[in-house]
Amino acid sequence: MKRAAETVDLVEQKQEELQAAEARFADEAAMLRFLATLGMTTSEFSHETGMTFDAFRLDFKRVFEVAAQAKRNDRNFVEQAERAQTMLNRLDTLTSYLNALAAARSLRSMRPVSLSKAVERFERGIGAQAKSQEIDLRIETPPYDALYTQPMHEAEIASILLNFYTNSVKSLKRSKNKRRILVSADRVDELDPRVRLRFSDTGDGIPDENRKRIFDPFFTTGTAPPAGAPDSEHATGTGLGLWIVDQIVANAGGEVSLAQPPPSYSTCFEILLPPEPEDD
Repeated sequence: MKRAAETVDLVEQKQEELQAAEARFADEAAMLRFLATLGMTTSEFSHETGMTFDAFRLDFKRVFEVAAQAKRNDRNFVEQAERAQTMLNRLDTLTSYLNALAAARSLRSMRPVSLSKAVERFERGIGAQAKSQEIDLRIETPPYDALYTQPMHEAEIASILLNFYTNSVKSLKRSKNKRRILVSADRVDELDPRVRLRFSDTGDGIPDENRKRIFDPFFTTGTAPPAGAPDSEHATGTGLGLWIVDQIVANAGGEVSLAQPPPSYSTCFEILLPPEPEDD
């Protein structure tokens, strides 16, 4: 009788474990469907926006030339028109970067990715947008090391950087600190060949009570503000960005964590990724 009771208890325990596993798989499947839909929507939006800018750019250039000629003595008007042209160029650069990211996502092949080149492309694509937000964006990469990772989807590194950036912008808007972002890439050390990405900012930081939950899906510290709220109150997100980063890094066999930030910075995310395999 005792053995039979133990067997029943064991079966019930395994049934509970199976039900819990099925629930997790169902949640993950639902999340994957949601992210797939979101990705397709984002790609379509980026594509349509790019096509719109292609046409708008030519129209604006002609309008700018005619207006500037008609009001060439109105210095204030000329300055406003030039500022609008500069903002259009910045938005165009950002759209081009997002289009390139969407195109890379459509490729199914995996290959070693240069962390150095990914960081440099990120700076070129986002730099103008960061400047428009009064953010001092700086990068640090080694001059003679491409920092190749093990085979990954090329768009994954770009997605990580973009997620970190959008989180940093929100944090910087909530803070009164001077807006600075530092993105660095290197190797851990001579004994540890893993490649490392560090993303630091001078935002309002992460409270201790939230540090263990920031990679949970849908975890966010704020609620949606009313439409008329100031910019700083709109600096909240869906809570998916860091979860996506965590999933990408885990699937690549790497680690992501909060690290000690550089001097004068408040937050630093650190990612460690396996390096490109050596040839046999």
